[in-house]
Amino acid sequence: MTAGTDYKKGRLARRLIVAILLFSTAITVITTAVQLYADYDQDVAAIHSRIDQIKESQLNSIVASVWFLDNKQVQLQLDGLRRMPDIEFLSIEVEGEVKWSSGKIVSSESITQDFPLIHESLGREDEIGTLKVAASLDEVFRQLYNKFVVILISNGFKTFLVAGFIYFIVWHLITRHLDRFALYAERFELGEDAPSLNLDRPASKTGAADEFDKLANALNAMQLKLSKSYGALKDSEGYNRTLFEQSPVGQALCKMDRTFVDVNAAYANIIGRPINDLLGIRTSDITPDHYNLYDLEQLTLLQKKGSFGPYEKEYIREDGSMVPIRIFGHLLDKGRETFIWIVVEDITQVRKAQDDLLLSEERFKDFAESSSDWLWELDENLKFSSFSDRYEEITGIDPLKVLGKKRSELDWVEADKEEWDAHLKDLEERRPFKELTIRLTRTDGTFLHSRLNGKPFFDADGKFKGYRGTGTNVTDIVKAEEELQLSEKRFKDFAEASSDWFWEIDETYTFTYVSPSFEIRTGIPNSSCMGEKRHQNKALVPMDGDWSEHLKLLDAREPFVDFPFKGTREDGSTLYALSSGIPIFGDDGTFIGYRGSGRDVTEMVMADAKREQLEAQLRQSQRLETVGTLAGGIAHDFNNLLMPILGYTEIMLKQLSPEDSMFSKLERIARAAERAKTLVQQVLTFSRRGEQSRKPTNLSEIIEETLKLIRAAIPTSIKIRTNVEDNCPTVLADSTQMHQLVMNLCTNATQAMGSEGGTLTLAMSSTEAELLTSPGVVHPHIKITVSDDGPGMEKAVLERIFEPFFSTKKQQGGTGLGLATVHGIVSSHNGTIEAFSNPGEGASFEVLLPVFEGDDKKEAEIKENSSGGNEHILFVDDEPENGDLAKAMLTDLGYTVDVFTDSLKALEYYGENMDEIDLLITDQTMPNLTGEGLVRNIKSLKKDTPIIMITGFSEHMDEEKSQELGIDKLLMKPVKMERMAEAIREALSNGYKA
Repeated sequence: MTAGTDYKKGRLARRLIVAILLFSTAITVITTAVQLYADYDQDVAAIHSRIDQIKESQLNSIVASVWFLDNKQVQLQLDGLRRMPDIEFLSIEVEGEVKWSSGKIVSSESITQDFPLIHESLGREDEIGTLKVAASLDEVFRQLYNKFVVILISNGFKTFLVAGFIYFIVWHLITRHLDRFALYAERFELGEDAPSLNLDRPASKTGAADEFDKLANALNAMQLKLSKSYGALKDSEGYNRTLFEQSPVGQALCKMDRTFVDVNAAYANIIGRPINDLLGIRTSDITPDHYNLYDLEQLTLLQKKGSFGPYEKEYIREDGSMVPIRIFGHLLDKGRETFIWIVVEDITQVRKAQDDLLLSEERFKDFAESSSDWLWELDENLKFSSFSDRYEEITGIDPLKVLGKKRSELDWVEADKEEWDAHLKDLEERRPFKELTIRLTRTDGTFLHSRLNGKPFFDADGKFKGYRGTGTNVTDIVKAEEELQLSEKRFKDFAEASSDWFWEIDETYTFTYVSPSFEIRTGIPNSSCMGEKRHQNKALVPMDGDWSEHLKLLDAREPFVDFPFKGTREDGSTLYALSSGIPIFGDDGTFIGYRGSGRDVTEMVMADAKREQLEAQLRQSQRLETVGTLAGGIAHDFNNLLMPILGYTEIMLKQLSPEDSMFSKLERIARAAERAKTLVQQVLTFSRRGEQSRKPTNLSEIIEETLKLIRAAIPTSIKIRTNVEDNCPTVLADSTQMHQLVMNLCTNATQAMGSEGGTLTLAMSSTEAELLTSPGVVHPHIKITVSDDGPGMEKAVLERIFEPFFSTKKQQGGTGLGLATVHGIVSSHNGTIEAFSNPGEGASFEVLLPVFEGDDKKEAEIKENSSGGNEHILFVDDEPENGDLAKAMLTDLGYTVDVFTDSLKALEYYGENMDEIDLLITDQTMPNLTGEGLVRNIKSLKKDTPIIMITGFSEHMDEEKSQELGIDKLLMKPVKMERMAEAIREALSNGYKA
């Protein structure tokens, strides 16, 4: 141990304990932070989930209450929502003013979210206010703080106990023995006898040596070897001194402060100073100042790695001149002191040769860069070995892609074969060559024409070493000659390749030239124009047939653009074209005619006509969609009215005998309600919300059955003609609705023809058409066509033919729902329907339905016992009449029934009694919490709860949506007792879903 070293016992153990404590503390803090962050993230996510739950389940009911300005209901809803965990404040702003609020924000940290209140009516959306929800984070932070304190205290106490135990073990087993080793090494002196190192500790019971025993033995063996080596080293110093002094290489020995202590004669000769003048001075004294900083960097490198260099620098000779040297050094340990061994080499001659070579290269480079030509070199194998920088600038070719290749390996094209053959002979005989013209391909695909000159060169012994030469860019000269030859051919090619055609007329307006593309593009022979005057030509005439205005333009020598023409092709089709032209004059200003072009715009004209037709169809579709939404809303309310009428009538009929005087009257009420139900079902079908049961259906059988019914019901003056294709594929459809579709179309056709009679034509065939759900995708379709010989329809009638309640037969009792129902059926089956008619020409309806490409095997229908049961049912409907009816019907079937008209209270009741409730039956459209929201909440509490949803009409609920929510059955109001009983058994058995 060196003098002055501050040493204390146990320092290593204390540093180890401090490191353990710091590391353990850091790990504790990090893991605690990660755990607390995960808990915080989870708590915040739960708050966001509750806020999202408000949006999903409550927003629609709040919108309804705000829309009707039901202040009490709005306040009740806000107060109810504020009772949710962490929710501390809710408000509704209308036009920037808070109209309703509940609670207040008292937390220092909170989450606030705004929801716009959007009211939808007849396809229109109005923003009527904003719902603001604020949730407190104070409870989250309080829980996180408590967890942090508990974790930190428990981990800190554990770490303190472990660290104390480790401190004792390290000191007892390690650090006290290290002190012994350090004391032994401190007292060791080279060349003096030293006692052996012995450790103060009890011997091992097994006699086996451990690591400290091995270290003590190794130190004792090292002391013995050093003593022997020290004597041998003294004997070798004389020999090494002789080598140092006689060496032809400059060598010197310096202290670590770079002071010379020994220098040989070769070193002094290179420096140009006597040996005695060097001893005692520093290397920095003979080094120019600008090298000192770099020398210090090398000295630092020496201390780290034990050596430096070689690197080049200069020394100052005694006469003041500079000598360039190459220097490197090593650390040399001589007992108690360390020296720097320096070796230097005089590089004066090397520097001179390098400077001469650099000057020569710079001179050649200046010549090459200032030349307008590029320089090249071939080796003895006639492979390119060098290019000047100008080569890439002029040719645009990367030299690296050419170097090492022969000319025959490149895509160079020789301008003349005879000239190239002569050039090859010159190369074989090692003769110079001049003016060899070749063509190169640039990297951008353009061509470069170059003229080459070259001469062979040989080494000092006369051996052939290759060729050197120049290249000149003559592209502009060659290109000018080629462009002159190609000018006329280019125009001819353009004229023949253009999608337009070109023409020329003389001063009498007679055609003198028409390009070949005219006949190709138009299908009209060129001969129909050549030699004909422009205004007398019959192949193409103005759109309005009047030449006068156009001739005035020509006589005024004015240019014209896009003059419209039309003509008739050889195949009889109509051609629409545009023509543009400019007048041409001679050098003396004399008018000599017109030149111009023509363009076929037939497809553009036809596309415009098609666009107008599609826009008319779109307008009709939008009208139908609006009316359908209105009709669906009316159907919803009507179904709610029919529900108790049908239900209570069924109950009363069961309680009366057929002989009772009231029985027949109730039957009439039931039949009237059934007719009303059928009418509503037609409206729902038009609105695409009717109850459907689709399966692969053969339409041929349906058409055959429908025709039998029609034949018996229509006058004999009407003939029926059918053309049904054999083996038509099936479609995925509701067979009842398909019967209704064909029946309604045929009935409409027979009514149009009336008693005067005519022919009803019904055809069915396979065809290809675009899918309504995937525009641009062609798919197999079934086409059904129903035509009649009736009086036809005006355009105004045709545009409204599919609107509900629109009828031209009001006086004959028409309801106006027949074709509207057909349109709804077709649309709900992803098909299309079009009507074609003109006054006096009858009418034709064309229906396209996509072919079903799945398995045609029908699924087996599961028939369950629908007589009733003893399960516990929760029934939810905001209409009290429907609730009372359901309880009466279901109780009569043997079920235990709980009825709620408030969906929020029903949810609370379910949460308390979920294990006792076997089935949920709920309405969809309800205030506060819709049926969909109620289903989502109940599924979150108990996923496998059987659910039946009943709806009169809802744009937000259909069969597909109900299956996604996990609803077992979706029923349309009004529901008969028999249908309800059957649905309950299917849902409870988790069987077939309609």
